[in-house]
Amino acid sequence: FFHPGKEPPKFVQYIEDRDLWKWELPYSKEFSAAFDMVPWDFHEYEKFEDDSVFDDAVKRGSYILAYSKTVIKKICDKAVSRKFDDYDVMVVNSSHWMSEIGSSLAKDCDFAMIWYYDHDEKNYKCSLRAFHDTIDVSEIAKKFGGGGHRKAAGFVLEKSKHPDSIFIRHVEEESILPDGEF
Repeated sequence: FFHPGKEPPKFVQYIEDRDLWKWELPYSKEFSAAFDMVPWDFHEYEKFEDDSVFDDAVKRGSYILAYSKTVIKKICDKAVSRKFDDYDVMVVNSSHWMSEIGSSLAKDCDFAMIWYYDHDEKNYKCSLRAFHDTIDVSEIAKKFGGGGHRKAAGFVLEKSKHPDSIFIRHVEEESILPDGEF
């Protein structure tokens, strides 16, 4: 925070709670869901110092969160199992809610990868998430020129290298799919 020794405004504490993935503050997820819709403008942020604006954000966030949980579950249901070295990986395509999807998927595997194609930059954005302490996904991201933290990292693949190409093909898929298809 910009003023050492002074307690940051409540909304800044909530932003930190989400950024560090702690979720320790009451209604933190609800506030975060609503705050994501606020334009990147300090004048807009200052409005959240008013408790009524903050409380309204929590209320709106509860509706947004209910909707997003439904969509996230549907996306997670589309994830496929892959192998990367000796790791079991759940992989899914999504350009939104990458942290939340990764957090959900990573509980049941070594790590999760959420990817999407960026049409503006003409490349693939790949996000890695780990739940367990047995793996450091930043080390995997570094293999592809990326970086991050132990439990959250990412990298970019050029247009010619589809994200599925970095995984070991499953034996049952090799017998079903034509050559060159993933």
